[in-house]
Amino acid sequence: MSSKIKNKYSIWAFWWIKFIHDVLYYRKTYVRKTSNIQLSAESPCVIVSNHQNSLNDAMAIIMSMKRHKIWFLARADIFNNKIFQRLLNILGVLPVYRQRDGFANLKNNFQTFDIAENYLLNGCFICLFPEAKHQDRHYLGTFFLSYTRMAFNAAAATNFSKEVFILPCANHYTDYFNIQSDILINYGEPISLKPYYELYRNNPRLAQEQVNEIVHQKVDELMLNIQDKENYNAIYHLLNNVGNDYAISQHVKTDNLPQKLKIDKKIVHQLENVKHTQPDLFDNICQTSEHYTALLNQYQLTDQCVAKPYSTLKMIGTLMGLLATIGIFIVGFIHHVIPYFIPKIASRKIKDPLLRPSFDLALHAIATIPVFYLLYIITVSIIFHNWGITLIYMLLLPFCGIFAWWWLQNLKTFVKMTKSRHFKWFKPTIWGKLQSTRLALKKLLYQVMGSTF
Repeated sequence: MSSKIKNKYSIWAFWWIKFIHDVLYYRKTYVRKTSNIQLSAESPCVIVSNHQNSLNDAMAIIMSMKRHKIWFLARADIFNNKIFQRLLNILGVLPVYRQRDGFANLKNNFQTFDIAENYLLNGCFICLFPEAKHQDRHYLGTFFLSYTRMAFNAAAATNFSKEVFILPCANHYTDYFNIQSDILINYGEPISLKPYYELYRNNPRLAQEQVNEIVHQKVDELMLNIQDKENYNAIYHLLNNVGNDYAISQHVKTDNLPQKLKIDKKIVHQLENVKHTQPDLFDNICQTSEHYTALLNQYQLTDQCVAKPYSTLKMIGTLMGLLATIGIFIVGFIHHVIPYFIPKIASRKIKDPLLRPSFDLALHAIATIPVFYLLYIITVSIIFHNWGITLIYMLLLPFCGIFAWWWLQNLKTFVKMTKSRHFKWFKPTIWGKLQSTRLALKKLLYQVMGSTF
């Protein structure tokens, strides 16, 4: 990639993509850093992150560290899509070829790694996702050693005169697929490779393995890592159902993602202990969680509806609010329905589900939102011939779109409110089953956590 493209990105594209990323696409973006990360060309740094959401992971890291130039290494096959290729070029992503991409292409990796090491030694951050694939669940896979090889090679290129660091990083999402979800980027303390230089000179493989073990552990500490794949769904739904009750009892705000992650990790850790020490209790809680989730799905309800049934006054207030703001919803909906659904329709052909959100975000940032916003603004300026009105319209436009999304979510909530009231009044047997199953699950969780309610 030329410096011209990089500079162009730094000047104008960053802030536009950041607006799409932080305001329109995500509801809240959290960045947590346990250090100031004051690294420079004299202390090259390789960022190592878990990988859960394709291009969105890289985008989030860039948005969180705007003061640093960051280059990424990513699997080469994602460059086959022209829209992805354009955005990847802007963001600074270098292709890495795998055996499945053809043995003839593997030799291109030598050039890619040489370029990356050169950038690393000249003050840029290099970011890798050493799992070499993105997960569709909250767990951490095995790390390949390529990032350690690159870091030590960079140190060797300076005759080990520079102190090279590896910065552990983890991303965490409330939802992989829908807009206006929350995202957290968690950074740990930079890990110096200097203590391993001598070992690397004598036994490169052993040095890489030891560093990799430490880095893997540090990334693990920063994220939600549900390793029990067999019981993953039971554990994950537990966290998002009665797990919220336990979080509140610990004075945790469930809508604050860093706080919720902390309590979720605590629950998962305790469940892992119980699985080995009290397997019958663990099996009981997983079976009850799965049963409760099945009931919610069967009757199309949410845990919130069962946990705290909405009062009649609350339902009336919600309905009045929806009716009072339906005009704003219509304006936001009309302006955004087409640019919103164009990427959704186009991404249907993508086989990997986790590539679809990245495709949506990329197409929103590069094409649909800017093109349609420009058309809208030109139209309004022609109709009113007033720059004041046009400016106000331009500033309100994105927020009307966000409002329209949340209006629809509140409408869905209202429908579930009425459905829960229907079960409570007219189908008490089903309602009682939901209530008793939830209470049993809650008791089991509090027993696991050694707490009472």
